[in-house]
Amino acid sequence: MKRPGLALLLVLFLCPLNANDVTLKKFLTIAIQPVGRTMYVWVGGWNEADTGAGAEALTIGISPNWEAFFDKQNRDYDFEKTRYMIHSGLDCSGYLGWALFNLIPNRNGYVMKSGLFTKTLAGFGWGQWYSRNDIRTRIPGDIMGSEGHVWISLGTCRDGSVLILQSSPPGVSLYGTQGGARKSDAVALAELYMGRYFTSWVMKFSKYYRDQSYLSDFDMFRWDENFLPDPDGYRTMDPASILKDLFGEKG
Repeated sequence: MKRPGLALLLVLFLCPLNANDVTLKKFLTIAIQPVGRTMYVWVGGWNEADTGAGAEALTIGISPNWEAFFDKQNRDYDFEKTRYMIHSGLDCSGYLGWALFNLIPNRNGYVMKSGLFTKTLAGFGWGQWYSRNDIRTRIPGDIMGSEGHVWISLGTCRDGSVLILQSSPPGVSLYGTQGGARKSDAVALAELYMGRYFTSWVMKFSKYYRDQSYLSDFDMFRWDENFLPDPDGYRTMDPASILKDLFGEKG
């Protein structure tokens, strides 16, 4: 049986990250590292005072505690019973805060209430804020936030569904928006790649869809291309092409 994400770890070993290539691809490459090995834990990634980033969200790289905790769980995992086990996993804000710190380290980190992310990042001068009522497209790297949740877009599929990267019960995974009885393109992609690279995860957890509220109830932060350049052309790529490149697939 393959270890979760073994192929991705090989890609990262052969193509190590460095502080001088702060690009959209680097952001997404970082963000995908905890996928399939990290459980959703309420306030996971926060400090003990619940006021900001904890030790894990102020560390470069993945905490070994996350996968060790994942290995002990089964399909009956109940995040209500693991609240405040802050070192064992990540909630949505802890996850995004960790990813941002690994992209652009700073002293205090970036963990904050989910509803603050989009306007705060825009306030840093990193990009633009959009009200949910003004959003027309969702492209790779867009950060979507509301009072209750925050997630990363991996782009919009041909059928209008959006591929999601997030920490949401049961944990950090790919998901797709779903409307109606027919499986959406984004859900099909999430199922395909979780099954291909994260076999230990899919043996325990098999739900990779989220409802249409993800397309209506979230404001958006979009990176400024001058701040986060895109030499790899990710902003114009479809989600299938993004995943193929992130996982180092040929053809």
